[in-house]
Amino acid sequence: MPLGIAEGLIDEYGPKAGRMTGARVAEIQSTQIRLGEATAYARASRLIQLANCREAQAVIEAGDVPDLKTKARYRLEGAYAVDWAVRAVDVMFGLAGAGGLYESGATPRAFRDAHAVKQHFSFNTDIASTTYGRVALGLPGDNPTL
Repeated sequence: MPLGIAEGLIDEYGPKAGRMTGARVAEIQSTQIRLGEATAYARASRLIQLANCREAQAVIEAGDVPDLKTKARYRLEGAYAVDWAVRAVDVMFGLAGAGGLYESGATPRAFRDAHAVKQHFSFNTDIASTTYGRVALGLPGDNPTL
């Protein structure tokens, strides 16, 4: 899942930044800003995923089934959670510098893996937004996988 990939890159970056050659990368303001940006994207992704899992679990434990609008919202917010996690990966990839361009290594692999997940139909934010919008506006659902 892109969230775990993003969080891994963020966690590993701090100690690595202090060992990078050239300028003291950790002391560069834009480095600090980008790390904050990636962290915010990853945290937003984690929070929405956990909240929706807890909500769905409570609904099921109550013996209910989520209605179509709720299912469409779960799909919508799940797609955006993946998008935010991939954005965090993209920010961290940018911080990797030239080392991120090699075919081998953890950072380029993380970048490819996160983007591979994002390509799945279920995580397409346009499709998920259309489905949610249709249902929220009283139109019939267009996604048979809900």
